[in-house]
Amino acid sequence: MKNSQGLTLVELIIVLIIIVILGSVAIPIYRSYIHKAQFVRNEIVIKQSKNYFRLSNANKKYASQIQERCKV
Repeated sequence: MKNSQGLTLVELIIVLIIIVILGSVAIPIYRSYIHKAQFVRNEIVIKQSKNYFRLSNANKKYASQIQERCKV
C-alpha cells in the first residue's frame, strides 16, 4: 500500500475550483434572499405608517401617541 504524505497540487487546485463554483452560485442566491427580506420589511413599515396616519387623522391625535397605544 502506498504511504500518503499529503495532498498534491492537482488535488488542491480541484478543491479550490469546487469552492469557487459553489461560491459563485451561493452569493447571488444569498443576495436575492437579503433583497427580498429588505423589501418585505419596507412593505411592513409602510403599512404600519399608513395605519398610524389613518388612526391619527381619525382620532385627531398625534401618531406618536397612537403608536404608544398600538405597540406591535
